[in-house]
Amino acid sequence: MKSKTSNQIKVLSKFLCGLNIACGSAFLGFKAYEAVKAFSKNNVNEGIFDISLGVLVFVALLVFGITIYFLLKGFILMIDNSCRVANEAKQEEKYHTELKEAINLLAEKLSYHEVKEEAKEDLSHIKKSAKQEVKVEPQPVKKESKSIVLKAKDTENIKEKLARAKGEVQKTMAVRSQVAANTIATNMLDDISDKNSIIEFETPEVYSQVDAELFKDCVNLEKVEITDNIKLIGAEAFSGCDALETIIIGKGVGVIEKNAFSGCTGLDKVIYKGSKKSWDEIVVQSGNEILKRVDITFEE
Repeated sequence: MKSKTSNQIKVLSKFLCGLNIACGSAFLGFKAYEAVKAFSKNNVNEGIFDISLGVLVFVALLVFGITIYFLLKGFILMIDNSCRVANEAKQEEKYHTELKEAINLLAEKLSYHEVKEEAKEDLSHIKKSAKQEVKVEPQPVKKESKSIVLKAKDTENIKEKLARAKGEVQKTMAVRSQVAANTIATNMLDDISDKNSIIEFETPEVYSQVDAELFKDCVNLEKVEITDNIKLIGAEAFSGCDALETIIIGKGVGVIEKNAFSGCTGLDKVIYKGSKKSWDEIVVQSGNEILKRVDITFEE
């Protein structure tokens, strides 16, 4: 996304360049007029001087205007790159915060093992009371025992979820590090002139990620091929593409971010260039349930 400041500087650069050219042209015209008057009075030297001065000033203003234009254009590129890096850092920080909160929630649930020990003491107390009081039915003891078993199973499931979540976080961070190392100054959107008119799209080989929201709400997109050089598909990259029918995913993909394919209601064909085992190792974040409902064809 280009910032408001960069757009203002772009307008200013064009204005200054045009102003210099206009001033140079006006000065050249004025000196040409004086030269004609001098030639009419047989003042040849004065006429040549006026013409030379007019041309010299015009060229100087022209060069100065073009120089200002390109300097400001370079400054605009620097601002845009800074904004892009800042936005990516902000999104990554938000994502890490969400993951951290999820892991903390799972860690809190692991406290069930402490509850289990307390429940054992309560069960022992209930059994002693049952022996002393004849009217007490044994059913509550059985229910309590069953509840303890369920809590133990829940604890094991939570441990597995926590381990899986940590593994996904580590893999996501590793993939993001690879993408950051291969990132170039421009993004994939710079190679697309009118994305709303694209029907089929193949990712360029010079990039290592599909930018977030790249084709969001592009209703004409029908087929996408993610080449092997892509390691990460950004959040909401193809969100809302309800005409999208076919996706070919390269085996280099390691992470599919949140809602990358949400709203792709027309999707009915997914081809993965790798194996079923490699597909299961991909970190698929929430909002991509469509990939679980569609049959996937594996090429290996």
